[in-house]
Amino acid sequence: MPILSHAVEADRELFERELDGFVPDIVCDAHMHVWAKDHLPPDGYEAFRELEEDAVDLAAYRRRMAALLPGRRVEGGLALPGAVGATGPQIKAQNEFTAAEVRAGPGWRGAMLVTPGMDPEYIRAEVRRLGLSGL
Repeated sequence: MPILSHAVEADRELFERELDGFVPDIVCDAHMHVWAKDHLPPDGYEAFRELEEDAVDLAAYRRRMAALLPGRRVEGGLALPGAVGATGPQIKAQNEFTAAEVRAGPGWRGAMLVTPGMDPEYIRAEVRRLGLSGL
């Protein structure tokens, strides 16, 4: 199934029919993902690699939300690294990308992608270094 990077007519119809009277003017997104193609695991995520953008950052996210939630503003939330299944350097790169995005976006917090094998002291140090708020 392809990943759509834009709103389609069915999205607009659903919003008008089911959500327009419910969604507030200002939205806080409690769960969204940021990621860059370079940080994806070698296997899987083929549909993501087909997207035109090299990354889904907060700017790309805001463009998509403007199309999906007309007349609303997303003013913060929790950004999560996007590619579960990554290893070593990819995880570090995803966490750094997420941290950079939330630093540039007032009202946003970021979470760190961790694995069971990570040393707890490393996790603590990275959370502090990157300024992330969750795991």
